[in-house]
Amino acid sequence: MNHSSRAVGLLLVAGSAFAFGVMPVFIKMAYAAGASVYTTLFLRFVFGAVCIFPLMFILKLPMPSRREIITFLLLGGIGYVAQSFFYFAALEYTTASVAALLLYTYPALVVLGSVLVFKEKITLPKAVALVFALAGACVVSLGQLDGSIIGAAFALASAASYTIYILINSRVVEEGKGIQSTAFIILGSVIVFGIMNLIVGFEPPTTATGLFAIAVIGLFSTAFAFWAFLTGLEKVGPSDAAIISTLEPVAAVVCSVLFLSEPLTINVIVGGCLVVAALLITSLSDRTN
Repeated sequence: MNHSSRAVGLLLVAGSAFAFGVMPVFIKMAYAAGASVYTTLFLRFVFGAVCIFPLMFILKLPMPSRREIITFLLLGGIGYVAQSFFYFAALEYTTASVAALLLYTYPALVVLGSVLVFKEKITLPKAVALVFALAGACVVSLGQLDGSIIGAAFALASAASYTIYILINSRVVEEGKGIQSTAFIILGSVIVFGIMNLIVGFEPPTTATGLFAIAVIGLFSTAFAFWAFLTGLEKVGPSDAAIISTLEPVAAVVCSVLFLSEPLTINVIVGGCLVVAALLITSLSDRTN
């Protein structure tokens, strides 16, 4: 691999991390403009599907088998729907910083799940990362005892459901089918959230700012973020991509403080440092294996 290709890959993964990290800011903007959780999620995945399916055909990627398509649709309609719903619901009750930091405990939870479910051996670095992540989650959550413990609970539920989604995904999605699987996972999410909107009602944002926020969530924080990560992943490999992705919670905290004027409490700072340290330890551990 030449240096220019690697540099492009690093920039793409970093861009993806920023796109995912800044998403809570625009979710909050959409809510402030009157959009409901279900409608925001539905429009997010509609935008994502409209972008990623043409990309799949432009790149002339092979169509998955019927069995794979059904599997991907179920992954999206159950696993990714649960993760995204809990995360978006958390942002109704708590700050973007708290929601993001609690969500990003999932890599350590994946390590724990791999040990319990797949009987993988846990290394000392990963054990340390697990302790750091859980400690960070406790510190951040304790800061919510006088605020919104419901929001913290939703964020932790998002991390747990994302852990289950990743563990299943790792066993059913073949290497090299990232974009195809993502396309149908997003489509599965569109179907489920579309049905939910039919049941509870379609509540889009009522202002131009809210519509802009929805567009950014769908185009930048979904379609671009997925494409950039998958493309960058091919150029730099999973370990380096995982390390760079630790920018996500950092971006979420910084952007929430700068653009939403959210307080930077001692719990967020200490808990955030522990969570980011856990992410780095996990990523560096994978790199040396």
